[in-house]
Amino acid sequence: MMRKLIILLMVILAACDKNDPELICIDRTPESIQECVTEVNVSSDQCILLESRQLNGYFKYVYYHDGVKYDSVERYEDQEGELKLQSTYYLTYNRDGLFSEVNQRFVSGGSLNYLFAYEEPVMAVRINLLSVDNEVTLDYTTLYLYVPNTPDTLYYQDYSKIYPGSPANNIEVLQYEGGNLIRGYQYNEEGTCEFQNNLFSLNGRYYYDSRPNVLTQEVLLGRSYDFSLFVSFDSNNYIGEADGINDPAVNCFTVLTNGGGDYWLKSNDYVEYIYDCE
Repeated sequence: MMRKLIILLMVILAACDKNDPELICIDRTPESIQECVTEVNVSSDQCILLESRQLNGYFKYVYYHDGVKYDSVERYEDQEGELKLQSTYYLTYNRDGLFSEVNQRFVSGGSLNYLFAYEEPVMAVRINLLSVDNEVTLDYTTLYLYVPNTPDTLYYQDYSKIYPGSPANNIEVLQYEGGNLIRGYQYNEEGTCEFQNNLFSLNGRYYYDSRPNVLTQEVLLGRSYDFSLFVSFDSNNYIGEADGINDPAVNCFTVLTNGGGDYWLKSNDYVEYIYDCE
């Protein structure tokens, strides 16, 4: 059945300047948590990604680099106990080195096309699915918060303006600090946090290390199972979260480093990456 949903690109997120009311909240989460990160030393100034392998054995991605950038990635899936080529991603970049288009062509025919538009504070991702007969069977656009140049900000996100028909009070407040999303708040009439005369509850507090974010678009592509953004917006690496009630949840991972401030994601609980510098 054909389904077509197009959401027009609009500014739906408003940054709060110093004249806006503060978010007042009782926060019982710890100030920090202990990171679970392992560093492995390499001697190269550059590590080119060759493969990513899902630890469950169901998926593998093979990367191709033209000497300047990655131009294509092959995706293999488990079929009756054997990894077989399922599709190939062809990558196009903008002048900032970000994906502008990702075209996924299936061995069985048809394609899935991702078109990226970055205009702070919004990133729009338009997804087109073409059948074997080259007919559009799916076409929709989704908007995401994109604030790379606004490191310390509160953002008010009203989903009723993104998804018509959704509840009027489906509202979030997102708190950024140092370029990282550190807290998320959800509208709740019984919440204990106050912002702009409305009550919210704390969804969680998120913690980061001090290393540059290793989740590049290519790395994210290689851990995806299906539709994906291929974008991580934070400046640093997520190491866990807390809600002030339960023990913090910790995110463990391993990185390669050359000791000069460069880092590459080696593995986490779900996927392992293979580089030419190892």
